[in-house]
Amino acid sequence: MIPWGLAVIGFMLWSGPLTVEPAEVWTDPPASLQPPLRPAPPSVSLTIARYFDDVETATRIAFCESTYDPSAQNPTSSAAGVYQVIEKSWRWVSDKPWALRYNLETNVQVAAQLYERMGWSPWESSREGCWG
Repeated sequence: MIPWGLAVIGFMLWSGPLTVEPAEVWTDPPASLQPPLRPAPPSVSLTIARYFDDVETATRIAFCESTYDPSAQNPTSSAAGVYQVIEKSWRWVSDKPWALRYNLETNVQVAAQLYERMGWSPWESSREGCWG
């Protein structure tokens, strides 16, 4: 049996000098670091599919923004519903009453109208580390 100290020295001589590689820089977190996407309830999936062509991204955003909860309310802003649409944006793209912000169908419809005008940019703050 080789004494521990000699084994370490032998390994160091065998493996050569230690080198340190620069850290990899990520622009987006890898999928393994993103939160798991829980399947959407059927009512949410069907509603999203009616209004969005890119159902996968739209579903991921709905999960990130509200975990598919139509009654979700941001405690520090007017953002509400499945897509956390703020009141100013809602009124800009829709004539639907703000009182319907917690209605699943209406919230998804207004989010789709917002998407048509601005793409995914209204949800940019949740992109990194969640749906991006």
